[in-house]
Amino acid sequence: MIPKKIHYCWLSNDVMPEKLQRCIESWKINLPDYEIIKWDLTKFPLEKNIWVRQAYERKKYAFAADYIRIYALVTEGGIYLDSDVEVLKPFDDLLHLPFFICKENSPQGIMRGHLLIIEERSKRWCYHQFLRIVLLGILIFVILIVL
Repeated sequence: MIPKKIHYCWLSNDVMPEKLQRCIESWKINLPDYEIIKWDLTKFPLEKNIWVRQAYERKKYAFAADYIRIYALVTEGGIYLDSDVEVLKPFDDLLHLPFFICKENSPQGIMRGHLLIIEERSKRWCYHQFLRIVLLGILIFVILIVL
């Protein structure tokens, strides 16, 4: 069963914009029994991973967040949401699935068969997918630096 945990990244020292605060408030309203976990530079220090540190220092914040979001799901399980996602109803009827994904701006909404939400027993499979994603990210990052 997918744990009732919502992960999100906020790697800025700036105050979160009001729109994003309203989105996160929608999580608290519609998912009152879920643990909401903010991944910031206190929870995931830059010293923890050289790739994240280098991405952050080069202002490639999305790359740093990509690594951290997968790390959060692999190590703790649960659901990852971008901070600009508004939740309209609970996810409880999906928690029995091994994983699912919500496609942004899609009329289909939630789709099965993609990695986003991880059940505890799926960690081995997830870890291999995680490595593939990280290696692809590193390749893209290196290409961007070279260009």
